[in-house]
Amino acid sequence: MKKRTKIIATLGPSSTSSTKIAKMIEAGTDVFRINLSHTSVDDTKKIISLVRNQESNFNRPVAIMIDLQGQKVRIKSFGKLPFVMLKTHDSFIIDSSLGENGTSKKVGVTFKDLYKNVKAGNELLLSDALIKLRVDKVSAKKIYTTVLRGGKLKPYQGVNKKGGGLSLSGITNKDKSDLKKSLPFEYDYVAVSFVQDEKDINEIKKILKNKDVKIIAKIERNEAIKNIDRITKAADGLLVARGDLGVEIGIEQLPATQKLLIRKAISFDKIVIVATQMMESMIKNRVPTRAEVFDVANA
Repeated sequence: MKKRTKIIATLGPSSTSSTKIAKMIEAGTDVFRINLSHTSVDDTKKIISLVRNQESNFNRPVAIMIDLQGQKVRIKSFGKLPFVMLKTHDSFIIDSSLGENGTSKKVGVTFKDLYKNVKAGNELLLSDALIKLRVDKVSAKKIYTTVLRGGKLKPYQGVNKKGGGLSLSGITNKDKSDLKKSLPFEYDYVAVSFVQDEKDINEIKKILKNKDVKIIAKIERNEAIKNIDRITKAADGLLVARGDLGVEIGIEQLPATQKLLIRKAISFDKIVIVATQMMESMIKNRVPTRAEVFDVANA
């Protein structure tokens, strides 16, 4: 099946077997993505070996992409509770000094300086924007909010500030360590999460040195859009990360921004990837929705 548009498949616990990988290659997978947010470097080495073995069996080139975790802000846990329910109009506190013992009234956060980055009137979005909080005041490292849109909140779900503006570095110490340990491995692409500007890309280049690996800049922060020309020029490709990007800029802005990023990558003669929720309904259903089919075709 020769095609100009390629198919990237993320490998997870249910798909990292020789049999499953073989079936995915046979079905048309061109690139396998390994997410280092959920996979150790040792396991990554084993997965790469499985893919390369099947690649030789099929006598067809298959690429491998490792995806660095990046600096994602997450809430902490609720002790032994699997989740809490936040109700609209309730008060809720995000407490930088709180550990792993949150309740339905308050929760800790992995980014200790989050309170320095928000002020009254800002909106915080949790769990891929399913839950919306309005910041009422900030005091003593605590963010006091009102729940504007409630829902089920699970431990370690993401936190975004609508409009962006968090003082985060795209490249973490974990990313640098993972990348250095993975240098002997046989992969083709490295995806850099939460890129802010071209400096993040250049930092990765310094670690890779002469290794023949292409760098993909994941565009999931509002700041990245403002620096998109310099990022596109420095990287080998862009990834339209619609999850976090949609949360930061608002989903109503996402279709136009996706088209902008695709045009930008093409104008620089770079790879461009559209990612997340392409076939979300197929987690539970055997066929995609018509909307998903149109979404893939448009991308």
